[in-house]
Formats: sequence, structure tokens, C-alpha cells
Amino acid sequence: MAEKNSTKNTSKNAKKIGVLFSTSETPFYNGLLQGIRDQLELSGFDGEIVFEFTPFSAEAQCKKLFEFSQMGLSGLILTPIDNPEVQEHLLPFYDKKVPIITLNTDLPRSSRLAFVGCDNYKCGRASGELLSMMTGKKCEVAIITGSRDFIAHEQRISGFKDYIRENAPKIVIEDIIECKNDDYTAYDLTNRLLLAHPTLSALFFTAGGVVGACKALEQMTVPRNLSVVAFDVMESTKEYLKKGIISAALVQQPVDIGKKAMEILISYISTGIVSGSDEVTFPVTVMLREMV
Repeated sequence: MAEKNSTKNTSKNAKKIGVLFSTSETPFYNGLLQGIRDQLELSGFDGEIVFEFTPFSAEAQCKKLFEFSQMGLSGLILTPIDNPEVQEHLLPFYDKKVPIITLNTDLPRSSRLAFVGCDNYKCGRASGELLSMMTGKKCEVAIITGSRDFIAHEQRISGFKDYIRENAPKIVIEDIIECKNDDYTAYDLTNRLLLAHPTLSALFFTAGGVVGACKALEQMTVPRNLSVVAFDVMESTKEYLKKGIISAALVQQPVDIGKKAMEILISYISTGIVSGSDEVTFPVTVMLREMV
């Protein structure tokens, strides 16, 4: 998806900001985008903004980064894939002193200006604690993640593993699979997991694909009492929390995260100064069925 803010100045000399999300259009990422738009309007930014969603791959992200590098951007907001080729495609932006904000997932070995999101490692630990409380510190769990190439998802897995290793060693991780934040893929993979691991008693989702997986759980021919910890409660997942298919969800603040990222970027473009920390993290809340 490409979008230009037609209400702003699109003249040849106007400033231009790029926003690049490497994922499918999910409610969470649409929330980030809404926050970016809201802050853009609040700031009175007189320029052009280009939004793009690309497939969940380093190749697709590199292709779009190359296109963006030819646009003369004044700033870039991006959900980066942790890949050497992506790092290489960011070099032209650094050479031209184009400020980059990493959003929701970081790239700490880069020269980005700032990261805005949640503390993904702590979120992973909190997920481990929740599952530990639900299962009496003993279960067989599978992790369904978005991508092993997203640092945010890896940090959540790392935090989860560390918590159970330190506090609940009888929780056994049976498998870790990638669904690329895609509900159809998650549906298929969840069905395969249930067949391959008949004693599986818990699932931990680090990102998207939750709706597809919950449909698979709902359609089980032989019901199984699984504990499920997921991220975020959107309109599409609320019904599964109400039904008890999702046991608990860690809820982020996508609109506020998007607003903050754009606020930092526009401020830097205007003043050349970064105010505050180069890592801005937002708290998450835990939502249970009775809270919906």
C-alpha cells in the first residue's frame, strides 16, 4: 500500500517522510498507522508522507528500501527485519543523514535515531509468568511466532524462555514455529501442532496469526483444555477471549506508539535534536476474559 498525504505540500522541495511496515495489514499495524497519521495532523507537518506495507521478507523490504532511498526522504519510520542485506540497504540513508525510527521491533546494531515500542524481553518474561500461574508451573507448550527475523519476536521468546528456566523448569517447550503474522498459515500450523503433539497443553503467541490459530482450536474434534497466552486484543480476537480460548493477552498501545514515533521524527527534522532517550518503551496491560 502506498499513500501520499494529499492535503500536504507535495511540491518538489517539500520534505518527505517514508513509513515502511514489513507485515500484512493487521489491526495492530493499522493502529500504529493511525497514530502516525494523528500525530502528522497535530504537528502541522508541511510535506509529503508515503506509507508502504510489504510482504514479510528481507527481499521485499530491501526492494522497498532501495525505492525509498531514491526519493530524497527527510526521515524514515520502519519495522526492520534483522538481516545483513537490510542493514546494507540502510547505509544510503545513514550516508545522507536521514533519521530512522525503528517501530515496535528494533535494530540495535544500526545507526537508527530511536526505537519506539514496548520492552519486548520483559513482555516475554511476563508471558512466561502468566503461563506458569495458569498451569501450576508444569505443561507442554508450543510457541507460535511471527518471524525469527524480527528482533521483537525473538526478544519475547528469549524472555519467555528465561522466565520458565529460572522459575518453572517443568514447563517444556515442544516446538517453535513461524506463521509470518498470517492467519491462514497459523490455522494450518496449529492443526499440525495438535496432531504432532497430542499432550500439548499450552500455546504462546508472540505476535499475529492469533485469529487463525484460535479458529483451529475452536474446531478441534476432540476438545482439549489449552492455556493460551497472546499479544493484543483487537475486535477480531475479542470473541476468543470472551469464549476462553485465549486465556490472557498482553495489550500494547499501537496508536500511542505510532504517535510517539512520528513526534520524535518530526521534532528531529525541525530541530536536529533528539530529546530524551533513544529507546522509548510503553507499558503493556494484561487482559483477561472478565475484562472484555
